[in-house]
Amino acid sequence: MSLPDDSRYLKGGPVAQRIIAAVREDAAIAKAEGFPPKLISITVGDTDAVDVYVRNQRAKAQLAGIDFEERRFPATITSGELEAAIHGLNADPRVTGIIIQRPVPAHISVKTLQAAVHPLKDVEGMHPASIGNIVYNQLDLAPCTAAASVELLKETGLDLKGLKSSSSAIRKSSASRSLSS
Repeated sequence: MSLPDDSRYLKGGPVAQRIIAAVREDAAIAKAEGFPPKLISITVGDTDAVDVYVRNQRAKAQLAGIDFEERRFPATITSGELEAAIHGLNADPRVTGIIIQRPVPAHISVKTLQAAVHPLKDVEGMHPASIGNIVYNQLDLAPCTAAASVELLKETGLDLKGLKSSSSAIRKSSASRSLSS
């Protein structure tokens, strides 16, 4: 069944292609200036579902001209050891962004790990400062999923009058849910 040409039906593929193309241009400029973007994915333990996410993230990063590296840690790693590794990545000027794959083993607090990622390297927007910045609409680095969602809303072509106040309420609600999980 084909869908009618109606703006209520979102076509994410073309939006994703435009976003990836724009990021690829920015990545090329950064590389030319000596700052190649690099995303580090942190995986703790072995979870098949995480492997699917990491493969997809690697493929999209490659399309966007972003270096991608997975750092896989054993499930037995301590929270302190993992935090130290994250702090090392924060200090590494070659690392542009960090993403923590979930789930993590029960003995490790994902909130502690998210708080360990520097807000300017937090591509998910899960650091407490990042969440606060989202609520107050002070974004230096927009969370990737939220930014893509906003682009999809814009793509509808619908009148989004009041989007600022509506999106603010959505962000506050989202931030509250994130904090409680």
